[in-house]
Amino acid sequence: MLRKMKLAPKLAAVIGSVLTVIFIVLIIITIGLSGNKISTATYDTLNAISESNALQIQNIFSSAEKVGEDMQSFLERIYKYADNHLSQMILPTDPAGKARFQSAIYGVTLAPLNYDMEMYLRETARSAAKSNEDIAGIGAMFEPYKFQIDMEDYGFYVEESRAEEDVVPYGAYADYSQEEYYKEASKEKNPVITNAYDHNGTKMVSYAAPIFRYGEFYGVIVADIKVSHFDKVNASNENYPSLYSTIYDSAGTVIYDSGDLADIGRNIADFTPVQSELEKIRSGMEAASPFRLETTREDGRKVTCFFSPIQAAGETWWSLTAVDTKEINAAAVTMAAWMAAISAAALLVIILIIVLLLRKMLSPVQGIVAAAEKISEGDLNVRVQAAAEDEIGLLARAFQRMSAGLKTIVEDVQYLLGEMAEGNFDVKSNADGAYTGDFEKFRTSIDKLNQMLGSTLYQLNESAGQVSSGAGQVSSGAQTLARGQHSRRPPWSSCLSPSTGSRSS
Repeated sequence: MLRKMKLAPKLAAVIGSVLTVIFIVLIIITIGLSGNKISTATYDTLNAISESNALQIQNIFSSAEKVGEDMQSFLERIYKYADNHLSQMILPTDPAGKARFQSAIYGVTLAPLNYDMEMYLRETARSAAKSNEDIAGIGAMFEPYKFQIDMEDYGFYVEESRAEEDVVPYGAYADYSQEEYYKEASKEKNPVITNAYDHNGTKMVSYAAPIFRYGEFYGVIVADIKVSHFDKVNASNENYPSLYSTIYDSAGTVIYDSGDLADIGRNIADFTPVQSELEKIRSGMEAASPFRLETTREDGRKVTCFFSPIQAAGETWWSLTAVDTKEINAAAVTMAAWMAAISAAALLVIILIIVLLLRKMLSPVQGIVAAAEKISEGDLNVRVQAAAEDEIGLLARAFQRMSAGLKTIVEDVQYLLGEMAEGNFDVKSNADGAYTGDFEKFRTSIDKLNQMLGSTLYQLNESAGQVSSGAGQVSSGAQTLARGQHSRRPPWSSCLSPSTGSRSS
């Protein structure tokens, strides 16, 4: 096919094919490298979102822990002070003392240090409930007779909505001691965070820190955290419509889910039907370090999950940010499509430019080809146009000189042979300079032919002259002989008949 094509389209086809292969290779390499870069950038972005979400929840827990730690620290200082000031732990008996150290919660007389302790705990709880929007309420509950020796029950709780009101007793020990947060803190002897639960229509988790004196459990400081405020996490992104965020506790139970609040209380195993993937998640959680993996949801969707740890009351909770894997790959696919389209368009433009340039640059070749065809047919009246100084221009001018030289030689040969045909062998070439290279042999052969024909004709003329002279001599001799014979006629010649030449009878 290429053998039958003209030079310009043939070169364009060959160059276009080579460029196409090069472009394809470059596109594949570029897409591969760019795809990795885009995937890495995407992973970094989503991982940053997950870490930011973990930090948001961490701050919520930290604010609750800070209140508990402040109240614990105050109690530790009070208990140490009481050891050296036992008089401050004695109930006043005088009316003035009773009136001064009256409990604002229970309405009973308190020991001076217990009065100070109640006032601090109450006002700290009130202040935290008012100022911290993430906290639904704060309270302190004590074991029987541990707050004050004559009080079996002592506990209060300040709700956010009633922080400005008078603080009232929380209830009897028999009731609050059965609360989950109280039992867990009493059992673990360390701060704990409960599972999510409903309280008056509000989903909450409770942070509970135990109170100790001399290593003995005295009670609990509790701060209830609004789960609804976990919506501070970044759960939407215009580049990833499928993005959702989930907060898991240390057991993998959903505490908050941006996609569906009804999932709160379900376990991560409910969303991970592939057992091998679930094992990888649990293994990652045990390591307590950020990790990423692709999982299959219960509806068959492939999602890429980014887990970031949250430290909560000595436990490791988890912030999950997940996106459909196809959306993560979409950026690389879109980039690849754009690169392919742009490269294809660029390739077409380049090929078109090459075709146009080749046609323009090789157009003189058509004149050279036409001139060569005329020369091959014996027509030396050709004219080749070439203004460029490149190889094609040089070739065109060489063809022009060749045709002019051939024409000059042909005309000179015609002149020489014509003169010789007229008998002029003294003729000379009018174009000695045209006989260059191998044409010199041609001129030499014509000169030899001229000399040979001239010499031959000269010899023929000489021979003709000699023959003519000999013929003249023969004719003259014959005439002389004829005359001699006529004068010596024999006697019997008169007897012959003049008409027959025969004898008479």
